[in-house]
Amino acid sequence: MPHPAPRLYVISDRRLAGGIAGMLDSLCRIAAVLAPGTLAVQVREKDLAPRDIVALARSMVGCLAPWGVPVLVNDRFDLAKASGAAGVHLSSSGLDPVEVRKAYGGIVSVSTHSAAELSRLHPANVDFAVFGPIFDTPSKRPHGPPLGVEALCHAVRVSGVPVVALGGIRLGNVGLLSGSGAAGIATISAVLAAPDPAEAACRMADAAVAARSH
Repeated sequence: MPHPAPRLYVISDRRLAGGIAGMLDSLCRIAAVLAPGTLAVQVREKDLAPRDIVALARSMVGCLAPWGVPVLVNDRFDLAKASGAAGVHLSSSGLDPVEVRKAYGGIVSVSTHSAAELSRLHPANVDFAVFGPIFDTPSKRPHGPPLGVEALCHAVRVSGVPVVALGGIRLGNVGLLSGSGAAGIATISAVLAAPDPAEAACRMADAAVAARSH
């Protein structure tokens, strides 16, 4: 049975959050103020060694367990298993979600960058897809220009799985996603680098409710 897509999908960046301890503290504060079922968190620290990713994911699972927040590990379902995480997030050029689903019983999400990629996904294999970048963001510039809100709306219409919007989404532009049909919003800096991460997360989650409507 598919797992519901998160309304707010926070992707980790320990540097933005003042280190691992600061990030865990921020995530716990966020989880404490959001309604149950709103939040999911992805461990995405590509420069860490596998054993350090497992240790971080275990810490994150432990601190977020009181609120039932699922933790996903980027790319490596073996590390997700080892850490007790709830799922794995696959890159668009990474492992085949069909094969991952056969080998792994947790949540499976996938990065996508086109409506064609989304149209090929099936809910039997993928719980939700992350689609972007919607707006300009420095980390995605090497991959091409932002896709825009119109492309997001089209992607939602053709996708066989719930779509979570990603890329340059901030409090100043998140309102543009209203009515797009996106199931949720993914963010890094808009929450983790905010002066008050919990307050920023609440505002982003509220905006995601408006985005869900068509």
